[in-house]
Order: sequence, then C-alpha cells, then structure tokens
Amino acid sequence: MRFCDKLKQLRAQKGISQDELSKKIFVSRSAVAKWENGLGLPSSDSLRLLAEFFGVKPSELLSDPETETVIVQKNGALSKRNISIIALSAFLIALLAVAVVMSALYVNTAPPPVTARELIFSTEIGIDTSGFAVYDDSEISADKEFADSRMFEIEHDVAGIKLPELVVKVTAGSRVTYESIDYDNLIVICSNNISLRREMLESEETGLYVFAADYYEIEFAEWANIKYGDLAISVKVFRNHIAVKSMNIWLMDNSDTIGVAQSKALNRGWLPLNASYTQYHYTIEKITKADGTEIDGDLSVYVSIENGYLITTEKLEIDSVIYVSATAEYDNVKSNILAVTVVRIPVERISCNPLFTAFESGESMEISFSAMPYSATFNVLGESFVVTLLTPEYATLAKTANGWLITASSDINAVGKVIEVKVETPEGVTRIFSWNIK
Repeated sequence: MRFCDKLKQLRAQKGISQDELSKKIFVSRSAVAKWENGLGLPSSDSLRLLAEFFGVKPSELLSDPETETVIVQKNGALSKRNISIIALSAFLIALLAVAVVMSALYVNTAPPPVTARELIFSTEIGIDTSGFAVYDDSEISADKEFADSRMFEIEHDVAGIKLPELVVKVTAGSRVTYESIDYDNLIVICSNNISLRREMLESEETGLYVFAADYYEIEFAEWANIKYGDLAISVKVFRNHIAVKSMNIWLMDNSDTIGVAQSKALNRGWLPLNASYTQYHYTIEKITKADGTEIDGDLSVYVSIENGYLITTEKLEIDSVIYVSATAEYDNVKSNILAVTVVRIPVERISCNPLFTAFESGESMEISFSAMPYSATFNVLGESFVVTLLTPEYATLAKTANGWLITASSDINAVGKVIEVKVETPEGVTRIFSWNIK
C-alpha cells in the first residue's frame, strides 16, 4: 500500500481531519493534503512525528521502504537547506534592520552643520533677534531705527553705563548654543559724543562701558558698532532731556521783606526734581515806590542780584516793593514773581563808648553812641541820634566832631548826684544812660 493511502487510512481510523493532523506534527494542512494526494512525501522529521502519532514504525508507513526512504531523506535534506536559507535570510534581514537603525542613530546624533552665527547681548538670549538691524560704519547714524533691546540710556546723574555681556549665538539646524567671547578681540567704532572702553584696568571683570563724552551734555543720541571677527552688533546710546515743568523762588529766610542796603539769599526749586538742566537766571521785573508808582530807568541803581543774593541800595525808600522772577534757561520756563517789600530794619540796642559808671566832680569825658545791629537802617542811612541832657543842673553837654562831651558840675552840691542823658533814634528807639558824680 502506498504512503498516501496508508496516511489516509490511519487518519480515518483516528477520526481526525487534515487540519487537526497538521497541528499535531507541526506542518501546514496543505502539506498533509499533498501527501494524501500522492504529490509528495514528508521529511524524515515529519515521518517520525507521523509514526509516533499513529503508534507505528516509520518504515511501516512506506510501501517501498527502499525507494521512499531515499525520497524522504532527500526531502529532509531539502527541508534543512530551506531552513538554512530561511535562517540566513532572516539573519540578513535583521542585519539590514540593524544597519538602518544605526544609520538613523548616526544621523540623529551627528552634529548638524552650522547655519548661522550672530553676536548678541546676553539679555537677548531666547529672543528672536533675526530682525535686529546691524549697520555698516558708513551708514549708521543717530536717526536710524534700533531694536529696543539695543538702546541704552545714560542718565543725567551718571557718567556712563555697563553694557550687558556679549555672546555668540550659534545656530545649527534646530539646535542653538551660545559661546563666550574674548573681549580683547573686540573692535569698537563710536560717534563723537560717546566712548566705549573696557572697565578700569584694576578690574579683572570683562565688559564694555559706554561713557558720555561730556558729563553735562543735556541730551544726545549717538551710535556705536561693536565688531568681533566677522560678526557685528549696532547699538544706540542716548540721554533723554527731562524738561523743567515749573519753577518757584523765595527768600532763604522765608520772609517777604528786606532792609535798605541789605542782602538776602534767594532760593529756587523746580519740578520735576530730576530735570536735566537746571541753570537759571534771575530778573528784576520792576520796582514800585511807596506810593505805588513804578520806578523808571536803570533798576540796578536800586537793587541787584549777585551770586544768588538780592542786594538793595540806600537809594530805595521804605515801603518800596521789588518784583523778582527766575527763568530756567534751557526750557525757558519762568517762575512765580516774588514780591519783596523794603522795610526799615529797626535798632535793637543802643550802646555807649567808653563804658564807665561815674564822673569826678568837674570832670569832662568825650563819649559816643552806636546802634545795633549794624544792618539797622539807622546805620545804613547814616542817621544821627537825638541826644538830650536830662540833668542840666549837674552837667553840661556839647557836640564834638567824634561824639559828645559831657562835663560834670564842679559844684560841691553836685557830688552824689546823677547825670542822665537820653539817646533816641528817628524811629523812636530810646535809651537813658546815667553816671554818678563823686
């Protein structure tokens, strides 16, 4: 009986299908069908599995053991060769896959080529600076437009500022890195009103300082190009003018009066307090007399302002009014008008020289009187005291070139009596001096 017929018979006796048999011996159902149709013989391994499953010897399955055994052996060799080919193919496929993966990994890890290098400030890290302008030395000027981050203000109370740290931004594909720079290799080109230089030599810190050429410059807008190799960055350096909005003036002693031939300090203030330029000048607006009429002509004959002091002359009459203003020069802002009334500075004290307390009987003494303070209008105008002897029965009084001559009575009856003299100023300040006669 042929192998194909025996296989059908044994399968039928087991009562299983071709599909169930194929699963028992680990082959495909089509392989079992091919064997049962006489189109082929199993490999030696499959023949062994069939014999074990049906409980027979492998030789019992073959009708012509000699011939069919040779075919089975050839099928086994062919099967092994096919397995080897399949295994080799699988190995080659796996090797190719590994090569593809390694190639991909290499592509991903290999550094991409550098696409851009840019000189930027550290404050611009993370900012898109591609639109920031960089000008040639020949075309850059104060009226160019600058990115806000590349504009630096030098305020009025400082000489200069330090720029942020410079770095080189390196773009390679989607990867961005930053490189530090060697400040010794920087080249700086500036316009006239500013200068850029490294910090003071005693400082080891790297950096760039921008200085105003004139510390007192009110306002300016200047430029600078900073170059590092083939890279450059343009900056604008400026000082904004802060205008005076208002001014106010007053006398330092917070009064509104002044004496004849007296000087008083003027004070002034302005808003805003940080105004750029606070130079100013005072102006005598007008002077009115005591009767309200205005003085014509050269007002400096009556009053002047020198070194911040309001100075009057003796030509001013009492109750005149001086009107003073101040003007901020750069912004031409005028202050309030300060009205200062000319008043009489009264005598506060009258003194006698020399100081003594008694006369000898018949003695004569030349004395003088003085008024204090020295700024009293009495002194300024050279006015005279009114001197009156209140006790003519005990002394005589006579005017001299330098003062007054008092002579005590030589009458014996005058001994022990008191000489009294009243001294009076034009404004009514009086004092009585007395001396004993001994």
